[in-house]
Amino acid sequence: MKKVLFIYPSMIIGGSTTALLSLINNLNPDEYEIDLQLQKNEGPLFDVIPSHVNILPEAEIYSGKKGRFIKLFRFVFSGSFWVSLYRGIFVSKTRIISRDVAGDFKARKLSRINTKNYDYAISFLEGGSNTYLAYNVTAKKKYAWLHATFESITKDPKYQISWMNKVDKLVFVTDACKKHFCQILPEMSDKTIVIQNITDSEIVKRRSLMIDQTDEQYKRFCSDERFKIVTVCRLDMDIKGLDRVALCAKALKEKGAKFLWYIIGDGPDKARLEEMIVSLGIESDLCMIGKRMNPFPFIAASDIMCMPSRFEGKPMVITESMILGTPPVVTEYLAAHEQIDNGIEGIIVSNEDESIQDAILKCINDKKMISNMSEYLKNKEYGNSCYITEIEKYLFE
Repeated sequence: MKKVLFIYPSMIIGGSTTALLSLINNLNPDEYEIDLQLQKNEGPLFDVIPSHVNILPEAEIYSGKKGRFIKLFRFVFSGSFWVSLYRGIFVSKTRIISRDVAGDFKARKLSRINTKNYDYAISFLEGGSNTYLAYNVTAKKKYAWLHATFESITKDPKYQISWMNKVDKLVFVTDACKKHFCQILPEMSDKTIVIQNITDSEIVKRRSLMIDQTDEQYKRFCSDERFKIVTVCRLDMDIKGLDRVALCAKALKEKGAKFLWYIIGDGPDKARLEEMIVSLGIESDLCMIGKRMNPFPFIAASDIMCMPSRFEGKPMVITESMILGTPPVVTEYLAAHEQIDNGIEGIIVSNEDESIQDAILKCINDKKMISNMSEYLKNKEYGNSCYITEIEKYLFE
């Protein structure tokens, strides 16, 4: 039996978590002994982890108020602190403390070392999971996943080389993300491979029918006769372009468009976005309803899915939306044209702040176009669970 370790921060709601669960669920427990190393053993999807997976003690050693003080004390009185100051101010030029150096220190010095020997170890998300894999795990083969665009992961690419030298392969979920990375760090190009995320269309469709009858927001959404738009993402305004959503909603309202736009998700910019919506006076048209364990009924009930991100790899929620027959309207991220046939399956606009407005207004005014796109999506298969056999051959043989 092959011993496999997966490394991940925590079981947050998001596309990468869904992809991780899909991959693990499709691995035969009779062939693989699977361990899961989380930085913190928590998250809304923690109870969804398959029973055959062995959940290890969380990697984070210090927790709580006392733990935060210990971590801060150890970091400030380490050589890494001064390195982080230098690279934050003079290299990244975006903050005083380099996030890359701080994350590296946390993984190397403030996390539990995994003493087991594995055949394969996989860190399934960029950031701390990858550095943890590089320094704290022993395995015959190490694979580090990078779901996002490299420019959104780091402002200090050269600093990443040290941990990358300690893994066997760097895994990207799209050809576009891999190509973009190789342009930035060509010396690492020999290690790069592309493996698509696993999406099971039958599970997505089944979950879209699992409606929470007590959810008043869902009832309101379905009963409203206005044009329905949904955005599902982590509430990170700068990366996900949620300020664009608010400004677009304001512009549409001023033009007399009738719509109801739901934002589903949670994240660090919740209060900031809420304040912006109130200040623009669009609370009755653009509503934040928080996170949902199952957003699929909302997506299925929507006329379009909108994702105006500034940076994306290949967002799974877009594929899931297409599986449910809901056309996506997106700004042009790296893999947009790999994922969407523009004008047939959805609409791709330039990655600029005001570009999304005309596209959405066109959708509102041209219901026949939306209907045609929806029918096309429903008659095409977007799931790729059969791809698991190819992944197994590529990774585990």
